[in-house]
Amino acid sequence: TAILTPVATILGACSFSTAPGPIVLNYVSFSASPVTSTTNFSVNCSSGTPYTLALNATSGTLLGLPYTVSLNSSSATGNGYPQSYIVSGSIAANQSGNCSSASCSASQTYTITITY
Repeated sequence: TAILTPVATILGACSFSTAPGPIVLNYVSFSASPVTSTTNFSVNCSSGTPYTLALNATSGTLLGLPYTVSLNSSSATGNGYPQSYIVSGSIAANQSGNCSSASCSASQTYTITITY
């Protein structure tokens, strides 16, 4: 006779279940208050898998307007279901910006990395 021992291994995995959308910051020159915007996304990780989230940068300048972006949380443990997060963007008040016409727009791409 021989003994057979079944062995199961689960490799942790994570993925975006919902990708973030754009953060739209409609700023009027010399705005008296900051302009903020958010977008949501979801991450699905295997149950029990610890993970971290990171942005490749947290600030930038568009049209002469410095802005910041941030995540509402940067780490968690997967539960096998999508977990929701928020990316926020903000432009401080009382700035002129650089625009040579009645309306200007610009964009910049950021990367959110899941490490597990």
